[in-house]
Amino acid sequence: MADEIAEATQGRGEYIDQPLTERNFGIVRSWLPRWCWNMASNFANIRHEFLDEKKWHYNLAMHQGKSKGPAVILGAGPSLNETGQYLKDWKGPVFCPESMAHTCLYYEHQPEYILLFDAHPNNYKAFLKGVDWKGSTLITNPSATEEIGEWPYDKLYYRMKHEPKIEFSRFKAGMQLEEMAEEIKAQMLGSELFQVLMPIMFPYIECAIQNAGCVANNAIQIANFMGFSPLFLLGLDFGYPNGNDRANGYKLVDGKWTETPTSQVNKSGRPLHRSDNGILTTEEQIEYKLGMFSIMSIEKQQLIDCSAGIITELPKANFAEVVANDGKGYKRDHTEIDGIANRFFDRERQRQTEFQAKRDDDREGEEVRAASGGQV
Repeated sequence: MADEIAEATQGRGEYIDQPLTERNFGIVRSWLPRWCWNMASNFANIRHEFLDEKKWHYNLAMHQGKSKGPAVILGAGPSLNETGQYLKDWKGPVFCPESMAHTCLYYEHQPEYILLFDAHPNNYKAFLKGVDWKGSTLITNPSATEEIGEWPYDKLYYRMKHEPKIEFSRFKAGMQLEEMAEEIKAQMLGSELFQVLMPIMFPYIECAIQNAGCVANNAIQIANFMGFSPLFLLGLDFGYPNGNDRANGYKLVDGKWTETPTSQVNKSGRPLHRSDNGILTTEEQIEYKLGMFSIMSIEKQQLIDCSAGIITELPKANFAEVVANDGKGYKRDHTEIDGIANRFFDRERQRQTEFQAKRDDDREGEEVRAASGGQV
């Protein structure tokens, strides 16, 4: 079934129809109310933690560059079914989303850092409540669910950063000044929240992390900010190898492990496409990959891919060998990192040019057919 779904987009590769700025605008517009509500709900507790309990070490900025050595960035991709078994012997830290904390624990490695940046109100209850996570540090932000106040152990706070960019293609010839002002206002939605209100409300949280689409990309930025390097990507498939939707999920319930096995992707979800290497994926997953290379091009993270998905541009490593080598011997210099990022974006620009030309040709053809009454 998955092959049939993807057939119509064969040869399209990792092309996204909608401009990234428009997609970001849609995300901000849909989540902005929840972010505001969560900030208001978290204000008193976070203020109490810093000003009354003097927990200044909760400020992520205090940990910049203080850590050394390699780390694992854990994702939920299907390839984790093959590599997760080696986590028990991994001596370095693991950064994982709250939804993968149980699975990491199942593989006999309690995650050192658990990231909860989702604003959804039930994520803490669903994935973290009821387990003793002493020894793990929760990394979160004031816009996350107010349930973060229930976490009894160490935390690290950062501010979520979102920098809107003007999409000039939305400006049309003949627009009046008032119309242009309204368009700019709409596209800048959320900028005051992140750039003005959040620093005022939480001045003791001095570090801002770019919202790059998914928890894994946030984890990459935070781990790099703290000084960990290189970063090994595990289960970051950004797609569906062999048509599987995600890794097996595990959860500790009343002292017993329950399993949610992987399943095949189906047509009831988002439209499926073929990535450049032929693996099934979605525009959302492609955008996550684009976000990863965007932050890599700026911050020069040392990223080594141990997954089996749509990431083909990064250096590859066998995670069993990485564990055996304690993560040593994999570093790249900035010149090589720049080269990887530059080749990626050169290809993206070429892809955009090719598809834009195709769209222009299709539009011209439709106009000719319309003018001739359907006769060409």
